[in-house]
Amino acid sequence: MKFKTLAVLCSALATTAAFGWDAAGHRMITTLAIEQLSPQGPAWLKDPQISIRVADQSTVPDRWRGVKVNQLQHANNPDHYFDLEDLEPYEL
Repeated sequence: MKFKTLAVLCSALATTAAFGWDAAGHRMITTLAIEQLSPQGPAWLKDPQISIRVADQSTVPDRWRGVKVNQLQHANNPDHYFDLEDLEPYEL
């Protein structure tokens, strides 16, 4: 019984909060993915300036998420939820 309690306590203390990747995480993952491309991968993507630009562009969805623009919210919100009133014309 003491071992189980100790194990639960240690695992609770060892865990960290799960944070989103944010821009730095997306850049890092994209950079690592480009570095791991096979030799048969596109040659243009191996250009350092191009890979930096691609990694920077991988953060665009996170940048849009924080912007309060009705057009962007209308386009992106269905990916996360839907409004029941939008279904009224369909009698659902």
